[in-house]
Amino acid sequence: MHSGARNPPRAPSLTDEQHDHIQHMLDGDTSTANVMANMADDMLVTCSNLGLIEHTKAILHKAFKIKDLGELKFFLGMEFSRSAKGILMNQRKYALEIISDLGLGNAKPTWTPLEANVRLTIQELDHLTGEVGDELFEDKE
Repeated sequence: MHSGARNPPRAPSLTDEQHDHIQHMLDGDTSTANVMANMADDMLVTCSNLGLIEHTKAILHKAFKIKDLGELKFFLGMEFSRSAKGILMNQRKYALEIISDLGLGNAKPTWTPLEANVRLTIQELDHLTGEVGDELFEDKE
């Protein structure tokens, strides 16, 4: 649901008090309806009771200009998808953006070239790092 709070001429914005106590706007059973608002202009209303969701949206609509965006797809950088087994939440889009920002989009995956729990000698470390005679590291016999 989109509240339009970023557009002050069209709709009032959430105050801190409204943000912190938004569930108190509900007349009914607040234990089964969840309203999550971020500091921008998005709200997420969840509930197992569709009637209570509609009631919550009606109350919010009295205070704000809102737009129902339908079933949840993205919220706070997370992607949501629903199936018969449940709801899957992931940060695939965020991870792909980081990969792109770092220029690793065309990088090839590889396994770590070492077996687990292998200890390097100081000579192997020097060879890998290109430093020779590092006094901080000494081989323990």
